[in-house]
Amino acid sequence: MTRRTVEISSPSHLRVEHEQLVIERDGQRLGQVPLEDLGVLVIDHPHATMSRHLLSSCARHDATVVVSDEKHLPSAIVLPIEGHSVQTETMRAQAAMTEPTRKRLWQQIVRSKIKAQAFVLAESTNGMPTPLDGMGAKVRSGDPDNIEGQAARLYWPRMFGQEFRRDPDQDGINTLLNYGYAIIRAATARAVCAAGLHPSLGIHHHNRYDALCLASDLMEPARPLVDRIVLGLNTDGAPIEVNAATKEPLLKVVHEHVLVDKREFPLLLALQTLAVSVRRVITEGKGQVQAPLPLPLNHVSVESSQD
Repeated sequence: MTRRTVEISSPSHLRVEHEQLVIERDGQRLGQVPLEDLGVLVIDHPHATMSRHLLSSCARHDATVVVSDEKHLPSAIVLPIEGHSVQTETMRAQAAMTEPTRKRLWQQIVRSKIKAQAFVLAESTNGMPTPLDGMGAKVRSGDPDNIEGQAARLYWPRMFGQEFRRDPDQDGINTLLNYGYAIIRAATARAVCAAGLHPSLGIHHHNRYDALCLASDLMEPARPLVDRIVLGLNTDGAPIEVNAATKEPLLKVVHEHVLVDKREFPLLLALQTLAVSVRRVITEGKGQVQAPLPLPLNHVSVESSQD
């Protein structure tokens, strides 16, 4: 069964009762969700409260809790400390990862990202060839030629117009991209911890202020899924912002079905497969990164796996 994403966007109190997330307001029960079904819990209202027991129970059930700020952008993420049975052994191997392994992993991640970008870009132009076609194959170990950056300079103006600049500090489209990316990053961090990896020890990202460098690395191939949703929200070119109407499809991105090694999975589970494949490369020195790739927008998804 696919894990659920629950957003709290009104004054509520959250607690646990009989292994269920219980949502209440003014003493009245509004709903409940089994904790074992919960994948991501988004707290997006300043007057929402929760019990300590809820936070510890979410961690025990491998559910990620995301807390948003006044701009509706995630400002904190609660993740389980112990995510895997051989976590210490895995983290030691991760900390001792060789530079060739690091570069090979980043090469595969960038190739997957560019392939996903080329797919959604072609889809937005009714299947017309794009300048990104074949660029992924040019990525060498560690991407010393910055093919990722070259692809981005071709990708953004074709997705959102010649005037668009990808700038996280800007409003409009950039704000929606920020929100969608934050949801994917939280889901990726959950997968990283569940695989026994440390989210701060990145492959390519190494910002000293980023506590989730590895999640920032592994989420890269999934970013175009957010881009596609935002493009669909911007069809008339009118100003857009993060609100109830625009958040709903972005929250659902983790349930969108993708392709991993010719098999179909919800993104939430595909990210877990990705993290496990990275752990295998790190600990065993073999295998390939199994990154998610988009399926067509009109694809009819079939539940092909259980979470």
